[in-house]
Amino acid sequence: MDLPTAPPSFVEDTYFPPQFGLIEFLRRVRTDQLSTLVPELFGRAMIYNRLLFLHSFLVNKPEYIEHVLLTNHANYSKSHFLRRMLGPILGNGLLISEGELWRRQRRIAAPAFHNKRIAEFVETFSSCTQTMLARWRTRPQPFDVAAEMMALTLDIIARTMFSADVSGEVEAVPRL
Repeated sequence: MDLPTAPPSFVEDTYFPPQFGLIEFLRRVRTDQLSTLVPELFGRAMIYNRLLFLHSFLVNKPEYIEHVLLTNHANYSKSHFLRRMLGPILGNGLLISEGELWRRQRRIAAPAFHNKRIAEFVETFSSCTQTMLARWRTRPQPFDVAAEMMALTLDIIARTMFSADVSGEVEAVPRL
């Protein structure tokens, strides 16, 4: 006699245990925010975490991202904390706004992310990266990779967003 089996569960385990103690986490957030995102996070469709009173979700699965950002965006609001903390820095732009203002801003920004434009961006990313790698090959001694990556990022942003070459002016940008 076959025993009935439970139907497959569609609810994923979204909890991901903290990888660092509070002090280490705060140190990393202060010095290098990306180091808090360990590679294991990206193998999961969605991660839930809570730090003190802040609840956060990291959504990785493309279908989930589409659901949250496009299909069902009205059901997902930005937190009051996020708006209060990032609002003065980012203004009332696409990342902070909601409702009709967000919809209008999204429509304005959409052409910049058309498939054709993205393909052009990829060409620029590749070209700038190849130029940087060629420069690295001529370096006889160790160098600051973080500064080089910052310069690469600035070069790519200037070329894709403003069609400007700022590669000769990277040294003028203050380092944090």
